Amino acid sequence: MNLINFVCGAAKRFVPHKFTSTVKLLGDLPRILISKTAYDIMYYIVSESPEEVSWLGKVQRQGMNFLIEEVYLFDQEVHSTQTALDPDSVGAFFAELAGRDDGVELVNNVRFWGHSHVNMGVTPSGSYGPGNYGDLSQMHQFGESSDYFIMGIANKSGNFRFEIFFYDLGIKIEDVEWEIFELEQADLRDKIKTELSKKVRKAPPPVTNYESGNWNFGNEFPSSTHSSKRTTHSSKKGGRNVKKY
Repeated sequence: MNLINFVCGAAKRFVPHKFTSTVKLLGDLPRILISKTAYDIMYYIVSESPEEVSWLGKVQRQGMNFLIEEVYLFDQEVHSTQTALDPDSVGAFFAELAGRDDGVELVNNVRFWGHSHVNMGVTPSGSYGPGNYGDLSQMHQFGESSDYFIMGIANKSGNFRFEIFFYDLGIKIEDVEWEIFELEQADLRDKIKTELSKKVRKAPPPVTNYESGNWNFGNEFPSSTHSSKRTTHSSKKGGRNVKKY
């Protein structure tokens, strides 16, 4: 075999090698933000209920930030070790949402399922996939109609753990970072602006002049002059008159 045949000859067939697949992020990890109102509602649900309770939530997504803006309780039957989403109850809940003025948007943005584990840990239960049971089985069902969905598990010990399932990518992010997010209340800003315009006015500047060494601000305070006079006191000391100043 000469050099020309070696260089220009047929290539070897491609064959699989021993793969070492990895996943690398091209940006930041996802982050969950919780409105103060939603946080308080979830806290009271967990605090006041001795059983496992579920709730659903509205999520606004901006890039890899997921804001849980509102949460909703719905009719359900629960006990101390399990909470199940009854299709009829969930269907009635979505029907009620859809009847609101912004119902279509609300229904499309319900992307969060939260529930309490009462006094147990916040690790998800069950197995992912059809025909299984537990938290992960429920998350598999959400994937039938969503490109992503968030699961949150809380307990009475103050723990709250979130996972995001990206169904379109076939991956999930566990133990997602979260924090409370204070929403700017646009209606409150407008209310204060209106109240300021009605009740607060700018006063005209005071008239000032300079009289006899004193500043007089619009004669609101009478000017005063101070004079000092020497007085003579006499006292006798050693038979002599002594003047004190």
